[in-house]
Amino acid sequence: MSATPPLRLAITPGELAGIGPDLVIQLAQQPHDHEWVVIADPDALMARAKTLQLPLNCHPFDANHFRASGLGNISVLAQTATAASPPGEASTDNANYLLKCLDAAIDGCQQQLFSALVTGPLNKHIINAAGIPFSGHTEYLAEKTRCKQVVMMLASEQLRVALLTTHLPLRDVSDAITADSLETVITTLRGELKRYFCTHEPHILVAGLNPHAGEQGSMGREEIDIISPTLSTLRDKGFSLEGP
Repeated sequence: MSATPPLRLAITPGELAGIGPDLVIQLAQQPHDHEWVVIADPDALMARAKTLQLPLNCHPFDANHFRASGLGNISVLAQTATAASPPGEASTDNANYLLKCLDAAIDGCQQQLFSALVTGPLNKHIINAAGIPFSGHTEYLAEKTRCKQVVMMLASEQLRVALLTTHLPLRDVSDAITADSLETVITTLRGELKRYFCTHEPHILVAGLNPHAGEQGSMGREEIDIISPTLSTLRDKGFSLEGP
């Protein structure tokens, strides 16, 4: 059991044919204090549970009644899939369904029905192949919430890693690195670490782009022309920075 006060958390399992539904069903077997509200097709979840030979009870989500999840029980905010998606057989017919699940989760978070959103992996190719431009959760959430500046951060108890660019082909990364974008991301990261992680003054290590941080320009000049000058400017403003 968790020492955290019971929370109501939204979960989108992601691609029906992928690993997301399996993880949700396996998670549901454990005891929890929190309410997991799974935004998905309940029939698809039940079919996957049968395949996994695991018990599962899908209870209709009731915003006025808190129901702790676990021991085979989850709350479900039902969405209807267009096509059956057996494991490993993703269908473009479900592209709109996948995004509707995300939209319902976003709406619930904005209405403060949920304390947080957990997203399972999506098959970006399936969505794009259906004619819907989609580069990833990060960009989609930003667009739907009209958030101009977002930073993706991967976090564990020991390490937090923020990204300057997201979901770009490797050949486009260098052109996307500018003094303005770097300063904006570091400034946002510093503020949010203070706000959400109670860090008085975060010490941020900034990696180089090129091998060996460019070897003084012999393997690329981004460190000399962009990264180092930007860090110097931010240090003058009181930021605790190291690198590249």
